Parts: sequence; structure tokens; C-alpha cells
Amino acid sequence: MTQSFLKNMSDDEPVSLPVLSQDGYVRLSTSEFLSMSMRHFLSGVDTDPVERVAECGARAAITGYTEWVSTSQPAVSIGWDWSLRITAGVPRYVRDGLPRSNMMLIDPVSGRDLGDEATATCIVLWIDRQAWEASVRDHIAMRYS
Repeated sequence: MTQSFLKNMSDDEPVSLPVLSQDGYVRLSTSEFLSMSMRHFLSGVDTDPVERVAECGARAAITGYTEWVSTSQPAVSIGWDWSLRITAGVPRYVRDGLPRSNMMLIDPVSGRDLGDEATATCIVLWIDRQAWEASVRDHIAMRYS
């Protein structure tokens, strides 16, 4: 269940990162972000809207959300939506849409914000390289059984 990019929060001493800005962002460089330890915090399943359930023969969609937090202080939070898709008869969790986060990436030289789009792109690349699906699956199974 535990992937190499995750560490148990109790096993780590908090890492000191830049302070939380007045606008709510934790600002850090790409290299600081990539060196952070993240752990699974929470995942859940969305409920189908009543209209969709009432449609006879409608294909059911299983979707949800997941939230991950850093072991650093202040904590960085990254969340994203997912859907369960069947590929070649095998169910798999797939990230849907852009992530949500309280992190803003900065240029390490100038200290200027890279912006929402560049930050989201970097987070997407990070998410898509992680083995997050097993943690989400296990949490969903435990939470809803």
C-alpha cells in the first residue's frame, strides 16, 4: 500500500519550507516541490445526481476525489478528481481535470510566481508519474465497506 514516494508522517521530522503567504499559498521552487514527501490524506466517492440515476439504461459513472498532504510545515495540499475506468476489462483509477493546491511554484532566481497554469502543469506531471491509485483504492475500500 505504501509507495516509495510516500512516507508515514510519524516517521519524518517536518521539513522547513517558506512560510504561508497572506494569500494562502505556500511558495516554493520546483526542486523544493519535487523533494517534498507527500502522503495520502483522504479519498471519497462522488454520488450520482438523482437525474442520472433515474435514467433507465444510463451508464453509471464512478468518480471521486483524493487529497494528499506534505509532511512539511506549512503543509502543502494537493487534491484532484478521479474516475474509475475499465480498460481491456481491468478497472483503473484515472486522474480527471486539473488538480487543486495551496502551492505556488516560483522561479528560484527571481522569486517570482510561475503562475497558476505552470504550477498546475507541474503538479499534473507529478501526479501522473506517481503510483497513487492503490492508496486511493485501499482507502475507498476501507471507507465504504
